[in-house]
Amino acid sequence: MYNDVVDTTHMPVALQRFLYHRVPGGRRLLRLLYWPRRRYHAWREALQRRRHPELLDRCEARTFSQHGEDGVLAEIFRRLNVSHGYFVEFGVEHGRENNTLALARQGWRGLWLERVPQHCEHARAAIATHAAAIVLLERFVTRENILDLLASQGVPDDLDLLSIDVDGNDYWIAERILERYHPKVLVVEYNAFFARGEDFVIDYAPDFRWDQSNYFGASLKTFTSMMQQHGYALVGCERAGVNAFFVRRDLARGRFHSPADPVAFFYRAPKYGLYWGHPSRAVVNPGHHVTSGAPAHRR
Repeated sequence: MYNDVVDTTHMPVALQRFLYHRVPGGRRLLRLLYWPRRRYHAWREALQRRRHPELLDRCEARTFSQHGEDGVLAEIFRRLNVSHGYFVEFGVEHGRENNTLALARQGWRGLWLERVPQHCEHARAAIATHAAAIVLLERFVTRENILDLLASQGVPDDLDLLSIDVDGNDYWIAERILERYHPKVLVVEYNAFFARGEDFVIDYAPDFRWDQSNYFGASLKTFTSMMQQHGYALVGCERAGVNAFFVRRDLARGRFHSPADPVAFFYRAPKYGLYWGHPSRAVVNPGHHVTSGAPAHRR
């Protein structure tokens, strides 16, 4: 019988690697298996939405976001009765695909941080095109400099939205920000390669650059544990298995579905990539650990 937990099964990483690198036709087989698996998860999640019409992924819609984030955020702020506010977003790339431009067009103000000069040029053009009240800061963000960067721009302590997608140190940057700031809503990219019950976070490195593998960020369980310590509740994940949405607990009560095990309930498996997510690193480096009471990363 169907229950509230959306199951996820990952093909063992070793088998994926073996098929991909060693078996003639293995890559084709992986591609053939991708669509049945994706459809299975889509079916399970559709059953969950029918049982719980208040779920946020029913509201997904895309204006400028990569997936359905624009619609989910609009619904979150509708429930919170917030019509205008202030946002901060990391990693806006070319400025035309992000989580906050739709809000800026509705009169919100905010701050964008982007490290790539070419992306900043496009972001400035997007700001001018939409006459958006956005300040763009061209900086490489680290755990060491983030609080000073935010303070230099006069970011309010209780900003309305914080969106983080830097393909690497997302967990560590979010943890550092929450030491001083108390945003109403957070959007973070979680590493869906690691299933709902798995703890994982990369070791912090100030100069980290993503290598297109599954070694980035943190799992949903690890993110949620840290957020709970800072007073936030997980309220949903998008269908693509990319972003998770958190709301400050004092604001979330009574406005969002509150399952007993939010990670198990809201987790969405990755619906992208030949490896059902990003591929594993060829070289596994075990034995590392993380600080701040976070769980050791799993490799």
